[in-house]
Amino acid sequence: MTLPKVSVLIVTFNGYEFARRCIAEVLKNTYPDYEVILVDNGSNDDTVAKIHAEFGDAVKVLALPTNLGPSAARNRALPMVTGEFIATLDNDTEPDPQWLVNGVARMVVDPKLAVLQCRLMLNRARDRFDYVGDYLGSFGFLIQPVNGGDRDVGQANDECVIFSAKSAGMIVRRDAFIEVGGFDEDYFIYVEETDLCLRIWLAGYTALYLPTSVVYHEFGSSQLALGTELYTRVGRFHGTKNYVTTLLKSLEGLTLLRMLPIHLSLWFAWAFLNFVRGRRRSALWILEGLWWNVRNVRRTLAKRKTIQGKRTISDRELLRRVGRRDSVSNLFRKTKTQETSLGNYQAHRL
Repeated sequence: MTLPKVSVLIVTFNGYEFARRCIAEVLKNTYPDYEVILVDNGSNDDTVAKIHAEFGDAVKVLALPTNLGPSAARNRALPMVTGEFIATLDNDTEPDPQWLVNGVARMVVDPKLAVLQCRLMLNRARDRFDYVGDYLGSFGFLIQPVNGGDRDVGQANDECVIFSAKSAGMIVRRDAFIEVGGFDEDYFIYVEETDLCLRIWLAGYTALYLPTSVVYHEFGSSQLALGTELYTRVGRFHGTKNYVTTLLKSLEGLTLLRMLPIHLSLWFAWAFLNFVRGRRRSALWILEGLWWNVRNVRRTLAKRKTIQGKRTISDRELLRRVGRRDSVSNLFRKTKTQETSLGNYQAHRL
């Protein structure tokens, strides 16, 4: 089989040591034709100069003057991309040497397969999962078949169709990426991959989890780079904002009427719980995320018009393939379970 060229795209912000290790592991991979592109998001730790000094022409580097977030950073790198496929990695990942050849070999045999989720494992506990893809729940939230931090006991050994992927270890068909407009740059961080995958599904493509394409992820490095308070603020505000925006842009009217009221009610409930537990700033950041959608509704509706104009499948078909039923109790239980599991891992790592 002749394998096409792949562009490996890594975004970093004040994470030189992580980026250096990631690039070193990428350069050990067995794929025959690839390039490595590092996008530096306005770091102040001399990442660009150090990467140039260590790797020279083996790495293309795009230095942005300020931190635009991962979505915009990846879009800015698109003119440098010469591969037919784009493999995205977070700077704190270490891919297995076979990750790329296994992943692309699976994609080239199916021209409608536009997104491939790698098997993301925790780097310092390699028998535990980070992420294997997700499904769209009946309340508009993502349902993960395997929780982050769960021990690998063979529960994710089979490839399967998924709703969306995570850019920490993801391979995307470049033409499909361009066709749907790339990442939405209003998504500074969080849920940007979900939004991209939803638009890719609506354009007539599919997404797949492949267990033989393995990437190891260092959970918690973003918190170290940003600081705990800013990290929490970014997660609460952008997570809330982007979840709601994704639904407003892409779902059909009847689906929105059924799903959005419950979705919004759950965000208000989560803000209230944060408030009564003494996390008042967290509650405020969630409400700010909701208010952003009110202030920017015209902007969102303009995007919605474009997305709906490119739609090739109905929500009914989409949900039949990658939708899952959910319950409020199950949603909160899974959130608590995953926070505890990953929190224990992070405490051990630090």
